[in-house]
Amino acid sequence: MANPIPVLDSDEEVQYIKKANSIQFGVNNNDDNKDFYARRARRDNVIGPWQPCEMLKMVENVDKSNEKLFIVRYYRDLHKKDVPEYELASRKIPKPVELPIGTRIIARRRSDILPYLIDESGQKILTLYSTDTQYYPAIVASFYDQRFMVFFDDGVVQLTKLKYIRRVLGNTRFDHAHWNAKSYFEWFLKQPHRLEVKDPEIGMDLKVELNGSNENAKVLKVEHSLAHIYFEKQNRYEWIYLGSPRITRVYRELIKQKKLDDLIDFKTFKTCLSAADDIVLIDPVDEPEETNVEIDEIGPATASRATKAPKTHKCSHECVQFEDKIKLGDYSILQRPFATGWHRNVNKKVIYRAPCGLSLQNIKSVHKYLTNTDSKLNVNSFEFNKNCEIAPIDTDTAKDTVKPKDISHGMENLPVTICGEMTSVSFNYTKDYKFDYIDEEPTNNLGRTGCDCTDCSDKSRCSCFQLTIERLMGKYPSKHELDKSGEIGYDYMKLKKIVKTGIVECGENCNCCAEKCLNRVVQNGLQHKLELFLTDSKGWGVRATTDIPEGVFVCIYSGDILHDNKVTDKRTTLYQFRLPSFPIDQEFDADSDSDSDGEPDSKRLRDGSDDVIQPFISYFPTFMRIGNAQHFPDSEDYKSHGYIIDALHNGNFSRFINHSCDANLFAQAAYIKDDKRFPSIAFFSSQLIKAGEELTIDYNYETVKKGAEGQTRCQCGTAKCRKWLF
Repeated sequence: MANPIPVLDSDEEVQYIKKANSIQFGVNNNDDNKDFYARRARRDNVIGPWQPCEMLKMVENVDKSNEKLFIVRYYRDLHKKDVPEYELASRKIPKPVELPIGTRIIARRRSDILPYLIDESGQKILTLYSTDTQYYPAIVASFYDQRFMVFFDDGVVQLTKLKYIRRVLGNTRFDHAHWNAKSYFEWFLKQPHRLEVKDPEIGMDLKVELNGSNENAKVLKVEHSLAHIYFEKQNRYEWIYLGSPRITRVYRELIKQKKLDDLIDFKTFKTCLSAADDIVLIDPVDEPEETNVEIDEIGPATASRATKAPKTHKCSHECVQFEDKIKLGDYSILQRPFATGWHRNVNKKVIYRAPCGLSLQNIKSVHKYLTNTDSKLNVNSFEFNKNCEIAPIDTDTAKDTVKPKDISHGMENLPVTICGEMTSVSFNYTKDYKFDYIDEEPTNNLGRTGCDCTDCSDKSRCSCFQLTIERLMGKYPSKHELDKSGEIGYDYMKLKKIVKTGIVECGENCNCCAEKCLNRVVQNGLQHKLELFLTDSKGWGVRATTDIPEGVFVCIYSGDILHDNKVTDKRTTLYQFRLPSFPIDQEFDADSDSDSDGEPDSKRLRDGSDDVIQPFISYFPTFMRIGNAQHFPDSEDYKSHGYIIDALHNGNFSRFINHSCDANLFAQAAYIKDDKRFPSIAFFSSQLIKAGEELTIDYNYETVKKGAEGQTRCQCGTAKCRKWLF
């Protein structure tokens, strides 16, 4: 993260501007005109022009909100669409009294005020697309000499005559502005006075933020509160508001006067749990009856098997001090509580009894208890599915003189044993990727700056989790969107569903505790005991030797990294896994609604299109930390080079996991290191896997008819078997 700009003791380069008086708002409710403008694009990474339409009728809003809903028909293609009131604008020219500062509008914007670059041949290249006849969403920012200063959602600013403005219905101000500008609009409209550059002159030199760094710019022209500036190094021209926080002298004065305190904090954030007046019983429950209760064995003979009655006390590390004497790595992940004095009572539901006697009946209460007692255990050692059986600890294991062969040669956290003799398979065991067959070296291009959490239990404050959401949504998430994204990514170290654009785990630059972090899962390695065995018809396979809960990490797929179009020596595709090929900044949402021609959302400009595609112009500096997350500038877009993982010569035990049309594992890309081209391919359990059950993954082979060239008969034997695959 970039350091904040130093604050000077005296700075007379900016001045206060008296805010224009608000004008009372008035609306003509007797307007029977059916001609309107309506928003057309629904994709969140697109700011499209609003198009002329006819209002057909008002309909009932099924979500029971207070917003009115209308059916409109666009004149251009007669397409019908349900449009909320805040996505409709009158086609009549408004009166000045209807346009107080902050009013939500659409305005025609001149193509000559758009940012542009000059290439080596002297050709002018627009960074955003628009025509002089189209209306784009904006707000009224000020009023000068019969012209309105307009801030558009995509960051463009201009002075506009009244006849080129149309008012949005509902007077929602910034409530429904695009995410690129909403936080700035809200902040701007709350300022009692405005700070702007003092006495701007043509030829003045300014420092202005561009793509995350402060660059030299020269003022070419000034119109009231707007300046046309030129970035010599980038050969870029742009109009900018003279009170923009992107201007260094404005930004540092705002910092000095604490005008950005509600949005920005450069101090270290910590997730703090209150220790005062700690509760005695965490989610207390009735004492379970002794009859018809299964009590799983708790392990070492030194741990009492009797359930202690809970006593009033303040929980501390003394409650779990027995675990200090235990080497937790000697036990599988779900057995560790038993080895440290915990009980797991299974009746109608699962109840964990802590060593000090407290009853905990859900994972949230367990997490709080582990935090308050500074326990070495983490939440992935606890399972509340009563159908998941946890094997008792075998105290005689250490006495075994003959240990089964470990195919990983001690590289994994737990031995991966072999049932039988493996004589016909030869490969080198590796836990990670090997890059011997490509010229590229892994680089740091992910944009992960490191979070400031303690255990990352508060997703809204973890910048790594926010980067996961940003990649999935194709945009920087608002606080409301973060609050609604609880089911995305890890939930107490379990994964409920695939995150299509990958999960960004916390890394070495994060301040969170690696042992307690809830956003470090794949990097923790193998946690469940597995075994290789010889199947009846599919060769070698992998099976669980203990129950594996649903949604937990099982293993990764490792091997050589190859270019998919440049396979070296004689390779077979039997052990190949293709890496995902999406760029990090692209939106991926198969369920998103769009009225486009079906082309995928991407960051390109389409000639003749109605769409304004990213990158947008940020109103705030891109290095500003907002909501304890970082806006990452659009630097080089590392598009897919087409890589595959090949485990023919180098790999781990996952190379033996067989295909099934009804698999019990699913693949998830996870970013452990900082090169977004090479995410780890992690396998998670899609259901409860019982001890002795084979692990399977759907290879996603194409289904073909019998007799097709290249066909393979599927051997999975499940009810969903697709029979013939290619």
